[in-house]
Amino acid sequence: MQYCTPHVIVTSTCTQEDTMRSQLIAGTATAKLDAQITAFVSMHSDATEPLFDMRVGIKNEYGDVYRLILADGVIELIRVDKFLLGLGCIEEVTDEFDILVRVPCRDAEMLLQTLRAN
Repeated sequence: MQYCTPHVIVTSTCTQEDTMRSQLIAGTATAKLDAQITAFVSMHSDATEPLFDMRVGIKNEYGDVYRLILADGVIELIRVDKFLLGLGCIEEVTDEFDILVRVPCRDAEMLLQTLRAN
């Protein structure tokens, strides 16, 4: 037998793949990248209950947390973090979530470039 997490005994190898959940937070606007994010989560979702929820908060372009992703353990947490960083999301410091990211605000970046050019 192998031990994955404290007090959880498994008889197979210790893998935590394909166990993510996602939910929208009511009353907030979705990000422009939301279709890509939900497609990624749905590729890694499973019908089983996660053993150890790791919470990933995602902020929209306005700075509001609009989506919560629940990843089952550190491996899935790293997987979703790499994906979000690959989309250009920026990590922020928080005590509320295991990871908090903000989607890139492309319009603001283009505005800054325009202002710098003038």
